Amino acid sequence: MSNYIELNANKVYPKGNAKISKKDSGEILVTELSKSTDGVTIDTNGENKFELSLQPVNINTGLVFGASMNILDKYKRVKTVAQWAYHSEPGKDYSVLAVNSLLEGKEILVQFFKNGQEVHQYTVINQPNSQHTNWVGLVLSLVASLATAVISAIDYEKTTTVTTGPDGKTTTTVTTKKSFGGGGSAKKSSSPNDPSGHIDFDHIYITSSRVFDTEVYEELDGPIREVVFNGNFGKLELQSISNI
Repeated sequence: MSNYIELNANKVYPKGNAKISKKDSGEILVTELSKSTDGVTIDTNGENKFELSLQPVNINTGLVFGASMNILDKYKRVKTVAQWAYHSEPGKDYSVLAVNSLLEGKEILVQFFKNGQEVHQYTVINQPNSQHTNWVGLVLSLVASLATAVISAIDYEKTTTVTTGPDGKTTTTVTTKKSFGGGGSAKKSSSPNDPSGHIDFDHIYITSSRVFDTEVYEELDGPIREVVFNGNFGKLELQSISNI
């Protein structure tokens, strides 16, 4: 792909039917996003942290969007290490923010923040080795609050910790944190039948950890090389990208 525009030293490529152009003020305008496969692919310079700021987008019931974070391992193979999606639930009064369960740990912590303070959290039990489940719904956004529901940022951060056991074997614990900035209201539980009400938020953090044999992990892992962000937004404005 050669048709790219740089934003804060990150190369942004159009995906699907998308068209990209740079505004005089420096932001990247992405248009013709008519399908959920339209969007952008961002070359992230091989960093372990990624922050994308957007011009706030109102979330409506027909909007479907998501992101995939890809790495290059020791053998230069492309591997997806994190993936999430947002979609409306037909016939229901909520929409769903879900993650690819096969790429997450056994416990997924969901935290809601408002004005820099945590206002609610819960843990979702995941089955990462299940052959019957690929996506797990984490957040149920209330359709009744669509007037204030927006997305304005997506972030990804990875940390690793190496531990040596009594037998001398070393393991690497990989913790990933994904966050979604904006605002809206969500149910206080990932269960649609939970009667505990809802919470207002302006940021959601999703964190989980996985443990690998260190020798194997060093062969199969690598820094984030690209982020694929897609959705039927109509148009998007990418304001800034940070890898620090």
